[in-house]
Amino acid sequence: MGAADVEGKGKVITVRRKSFTRLVAALGALLFMWSFLLAVGVEPYTEDTWSNAIPVPLVTGCSIFVISTLLLSSIKVSRYGIVITNGFVCHSVPWPSLRCIESPSLRFVLNDDGVISSVQFGGSLLGEITGYRTHRPYIKLLRSRMDLYKSEDIAKVIEQGYQRTFEVPWGAVVTGVVTFLILYATSLFL
Repeated sequence: MGAADVEGKGKVITVRRKSFTRLVAALGALLFMWSFLLAVGVEPYTEDTWSNAIPVPLVTGCSIFVISTLLLSSIKVSRYGIVITNGFVCHSVPWPSLRCIESPSLRFVLNDDGVISSVQFGGSLLGEITGYRTHRPYIKLLRSRMDLYKSEDIAKVIEQGYQRTFEVPWGAVVTGVVTFLILYATSLFL
C-alpha cells in the first residue's frame, strides 16, 4: 500500500486499490490504441465511410466510458463515516450506521443487515484462493478508522443515516464522448 493507494486530504482519506486501477487503465489504453489502428484503416470519403466509421469509435467511446467509471470508484473515509462510490451509485454511511467491515473480501455490513461492496475491491476466484491478500492492508486501515471514529461521540452530530444516491460521473461521460469524437474524426480524415 503506497501513497497512490491512500491519499490523505485533510481529514478525508481516499482508498483505491492500486492493482485494480493499473489493470483497468492498461485495458483502456490498449483498447484505445487498437481502435485508433482500426479507425485509421477506414477509407476516407467513400460510400461506406459513414457506415464503417461509426461502429469502432462508438463501441470504443462506450467502453472508455465504462472504464473511466470504474476508475472513478473509490472509498472515502472521514470523521463522520464512509462514502463508497460504485459507478453511478454513491453510498454514504455514517459510522453509527455501520456494524462491521467483513473480511476477507471487503464488505461493509450495516446495522439493518444491508451489505455494501466496492467495485474496487470486488470478489474473485483468485482472491478466494489466496485469501484476498491484497485487501488485508486496506481492511486493517478501514477497521482502525472505524474504531477510532466510532469511539468519538459523533452520533449526535449525524442526524441522517445511510443514504444511497445516483450520480452521473461527468468525467467519465466527457472522456467517452471525446474518445468517440477523436476516433470518428481520425477515421474520416486520415
